[in-house]
Amino acid sequence: MERKLYERNEKRMTERWERKHEALFTAAARHPFIKAVRDGAVPFSSFKAYLGQEHWLARNAIVPFLSNLLPESNEDASLIQTGIRFRNADQIPCLEKEANNAEDPLQPTQDLSKFLRSLVGPEANYVVGLAVLWAMESVYHRGFSHCLEDGSRAPAETKEACRKWADEWFGNYCLSLQSAADRALAEISDDVVAKAEVAVLQLLEIVVEVWNANMRTMQPNAI
Repeated sequence: MERKLYERNEKRMTERWERKHEALFTAAARHPFIKAVRDGAVPFSSFKAYLGQEHWLARNAIVPFLSNLLPESNEDASLIQTGIRFRNADQIPCLEKEANNAEDPLQPTQDLSKFLRSLVGPEANYVVGLAVLWAMESVYHRGFSHCLEDGSRAPAETKEACRKWADEWFGNYCLSLQSAADRALAEISDDVVAKAEVAVLQLLEIVVEVWNANMRTMQPNAI
């Protein structure tokens, strides 16, 4: 679809994108799947199948993505290393205990993995990858934080799983990524800023499809 891209007239580009593309950010962070988790409409047995997808993604896509960003990260190196340590030392081991095995990732899970791979390599731009990393982590944080807000009817074990993305530490990590992305975006050419914006929108669209696919596994007859 045609997208009106960023015009460089504000300091915090990520906030500009969030306002301009509010509908897509909301679709990713407040998807019906997220709302179903919050409302307790997703049994933990079904949620474990979703966690299996996340386990596959963390191990096979996100850690390699972060590892490939690291050599180009320069002053962001400690931040990227923090993301790698979090996955390897905390998230992946926890998901191994809680999740169902996902040897056959759903197509959108594979699409997200392929997309992340496309953002690294000799022809890639680090700032584009950093912007996508911020958007991905932030959408997960906002979505699963919603699942823990007052009024949530999610089972206790589901809430515990959601805290991997919803706790204060992860929220602060997302804010650090946002600051790093804003700083980097302010220092590059307009054409790279435009590429980063398009990549963020592509990421959000894929995340929506990830939620759609997980909804369909719980509702096989859904369109």
